[in-house]
Amino acid sequence: MEYLTKQAMVPGKVENLFVIIDANDVGVTQIPKKKLEAIVGVMGNNYRGRLFKLFGINIGFMLRTLWAIVRGRID
Repeated sequence: MEYLTKQAMVPGKVENLFVIIDANDVGVTQIPKKKLEAIVGVMGNNYRGRLFKLFGINIGFMLRTLWAIVRGRID
């Protein structure tokens, strides 16, 4: 992310991110929770307000339900 911010973004311009998550064959119990928490923490602290859209493809029912709960708690 730091490389992307320094090399690919134009200073003084608003730059937003699109993130695509492919959860093919990933169940709720298979999510690497500690790694995900670390990534969300770094993104929230260092790149706040840059996420424009997050797309999830191949998301199962349980992950959609979990996301509906989590979505309201993040900015």
